Amino acid sequence: MSDTPTNEPYFDPELYPGAPDEAEAKVALRDVNVAEAQREEFEASVDEPQPSYDDGSDIPTPAEAGKATKPKYIVIGDNLVCQTSDGELSFPLRFKTKLLRQLGTFRDLDETDQLFWLLENVGQKAVAERLEELDVFETLGIVGEYFRQFEKRAQAAKGESSGSQSS
Repeated sequence: MSDTPTNEPYFDPELYPGAPDEAEAKVALRDVNVAEAQREEFEASVDEPQPSYDDGSDIPTPAEAGKATKPKYIVIGDNLVCQTSDGELSFPLRFKTKLLRQLGTFRDLDETDQLFWLLENVGQKAVAERLEELDVFETLGIVGEYFRQFEKRAQAAKGESSGSQSS
C-alpha cells in the first residue's frame, strides 16, 4: 500500500471483522456522503426566509382544510350544477325540442335572456329568481358556462348521429 493520500477511504478488513467487502463499503460510504449533503442542503434551506401568511389571506382552519371543496361548475347527469355565493343552483341541459325551436324565434335575445326564458319555460322559475339576485359577473359566468356545456352536448350528439350513419 502506498503512503500517498487519496480521496478513496482506506478499508482494512482485519480492522472490521464481519464487515462487507471493500466495494460494498465504498457504496455505503457514498450513500452516507449523499445523505449528509442532503441534510446540509435542508438545514441551509431552513435558514432561508419562509413565506409569511400575514398578508391578510384566509388560511383555512384544520376543520375547513379537511372538507372537500366542490367545483364551481360540474355537469351531473343532465344538469349543470353551479356553486354560487347564494348556494348551489342546478340548470337543466336537457329539454324538449319544441322549447329549443321557440327559443330560436327570439334571435334578438342575448344568452342571459335566453337562459332566463328557458328556465321559466322548463318549470325552473325559482332558479331563475335566485339567479337574478346574484352579482352580475357571477351570473354572466354561469350563463357562459351553461352555453359552453350545452354546445358540448350538441356537438357530441351531432358526432354520435353522424358516426352512426356511416356504419
